[in-house]
Amino acid sequence: MEPQATDPIWMYILRFVAELLKIFLAAFLGAACAFAYERRKRLDEEGERRTLSLREAQFAFVTRINGLLVVSKQYLKDQKKNPNRWVELPPVLNIMNFPPVPLAELSFLLDNVDPNLLGEITIAQNKFETVRNIISTRNTMHDEFQRIFEQGKVSERLQVQLTNLTDSLYEQLPDTVIFMHTILGNIGKVMSKHFPKVNVLRLDAEVEEMIKNLQQ
Repeated sequence: MEPQATDPIWMYILRFVAELLKIFLAAFLGAACAFAYERRKRLDEEGERRTLSLREAQFAFVTRINGLLVVSKQYLKDQKKNPNRWVELPPVLNIMNFPPVPLAELSFLLDNVDPNLLGEITIAQNKFETVRNIISTRNTMHDEFQRIFEQGKVSERLQVQLTNLTDSLYEQLPDTVIFMHTILGNIGKVMSKHFPKVNVLRLDAEVEEMIKNLQQ
């Protein structure tokens, strides 16, 4: 509204100030809305990254559990009570590369989410690598023992080492599977608590039964 000629000067000033306030208020509200939108967007993206890292960790443990259970079923089970298993247990051929456990991406667990879980995941990964190293080392030594045996010789050194590695494999593999199964469940609990809309990966009934049998 244009000021009337009879309006005092202070009325004109008030109208001018009011118009300025409207401009500043509109700009402030626009900036506030934009900030809130960007903040919400960042939180959503962070939530997606955290969900993805947890799902990847679950998948990594599921594949490791299944892989070791195959070894147990196809190799260890039949030779468990064989006193000559140190040599008659053949090399394990189906230990493959597994998807990595995203430890760096899971560091958010330290932010009052579940600090202990990250340590447990690390321990589980180390236990798995220990079993895989036992298998790899035993495979190499078993092949070496076979070559020497075919030459009509026997290596007492290799026999002792194969015996120790074989016994360690029978001890470490079930313990590692059971521990990874526990950690897999703990990851699922964190997902259900903090990301309730995300489907948690679960093992099927047959795998659960195989793990249960390892505990006996």
